[in-house]
Parts: sequence; structure tokens; C-alpha cells
Amino acid sequence: MGKGSKKTTRSHTTVIDAAKPILRALDNFDGVEKIALGQIKVIKGKSGPKRVKITKADAGLKLLVKGNNSIQVIWVYTKQHRNVARIIERVKGKGPPC
Repeated sequence: MGKGSKKTTRSHTTVIDAAKPILRALDNFDGVEKIALGQIKVIKGKSGPKRVKITKADAGLKLLVKGNNSIQVIWVYTKQHRNVARIIERVKGKGPPC
């Protein structure tokens, strides 16, 4: 993801494990113009299930990806909100919840 990705910005290059399959799928989708990785925050206490919250934003989508013990914000720049959301839902449906 980070360093090897065609569309990922270089300001942050670390990606939490829960976000990697999503970013791989989005990196291969022509409808995604750019992916900007946000900071990673450590979750203290109990770890819950992995999940992704998708919020529509002016330039695309804001993803809040929760892993076992961390949360990362990822901005996806796209004009194809629904198609990107479908891709994320498809990736989430494979294997354990993401």
C-alpha cells in the first residue's frame, strides 16, 4: 500500500492491517483518483471487531477503519462514491469482518 501504491499520497505511509485489503482493491479501481492515509490512533482497553465506517465527503469518501487495536482515517478521492462503497463492502464480505 503506502510506498508501492500508484494512488496513495506519501505524507503517511503506514497502513493498519485491517485497511490493507481495502486499499489494494481501491488502488486497482480506475474511479479512484487519490488515496490519502491519515494518522493511526491506538485504541486503549478492549479491542472490538474490525469495521469500516464510510462517510461521504466533498471530494470523495472518508473511511474510518478500525483494526484490532488501532483506528486509521483514510480519504478516498473519487467522483464514484457508490462504486467505491460497493468495492469496500465486497472486500469486507470476504473472510473475517474488516
